[in-house]
Amino acid sequence: MKQARITGFLILFGFLSLVIMSITSCKNNDDDLCGLTCENGGVCVIDSIGGNYCECAFGYLGDKCETFDLCLSLDCEEGGGTCVEDGKGGFVCNCPEGFEGDCTDEIRTKYIGDFVADDLCSIGGNYSYNVTVVPVEGELMKVRFENFGGLLTSVTANLKAKNRFEIPRQDDGTGRFFESIEDGVIGPVSHTMNLNYKVTFADGTSETCELSLELD
Repeated sequence: MKQARITGFLILFGFLSLVIMSITSCKNNDDDLCGLTCENGGVCVIDSIGGNYCECAFGYLGDKCETFDLCLSLDCEEGGGTCVEDGKGGFVCNCPEGFEGDCTDEIRTKYIGDFVADDLCSIGGNYSYNVTVVPVEGELMKVRFENFGGLLTSVTANLKAKNRFEIPRQDDGTGRFFESIEDGVIGPVSHTMNLNYKVTFADGTSETCELSLELD
């Protein structure tokens, strides 16, 4: 009789264990039994102390993963920036001056290098020469074009947002003045630059030029 009671107890214990395991398994895989209905691909999870929460899919947050936030995919803080709306339904990093992307990329680095120049001027005609673009020490938003115009002179350019730059009116020390007619543009993919500029000579005459630069 005693043996029968022990056997019955073991059978009951085994049955209860299976029920408990089944319930626990359901809680980890079924939102309804876990207690939360997670949205947008989120999964309800039971933590180590018996609480529950929604584990959200990438890009979503909120108690039920109801909010989409593309800023989760942008690591702006590492470079000292913040994530902001771009006005087109997306988000971008608002970076400190001189940086772009995830705020760790210096804007000026894509301008720097040795270039082959193709220059078409209103008086002199077509010129081909080499130009070297170098950084200006202590100035994140400036670069210097050496041998600009093929005239063995240097001019400084101010960098702008959206892959643009300008050459403010400046004297190269020989009585010649250089200035951009409109903003220059650097290609977003290929390493090329285009600029329309004006050079005024010491005698007061001037000409306009269309400059194309391609990385050598």
